[in-house]
Amino acid sequence: MAVRLSSSLPDSTRATARVTLLGLSPEQVAKLNDDRDGRAVDKLFACDQPSLVLALVAHTVREFVVALDELHNDGTSVSFLHFRRSL
Repeated sequence: MAVRLSSSLPDSTRATARVTLLGLSPEQVAKLNDDRDGRAVDKLFACDQPSLVLALVAHTVREFVVALDELHNDGTSVSFLHFRRSL
């Protein structure tokens, strides 16, 4: 994704922008490509998504010291289905 974000930049600043945006070394930047991006996205879709979201939210709360005293996340969903009986 950083590859796409920086693709509109001139060649002379593209690699520097990728290093700055992601904090990667030049060697790591050289390994960025669409195939790797695609494999990473495939793994995201194949993973246990609720656990991933929980880990991401928990990390964000700790990292940015988010106060949770007024935050409520109700993950409950209810579906109603109506079946008609034929007369």
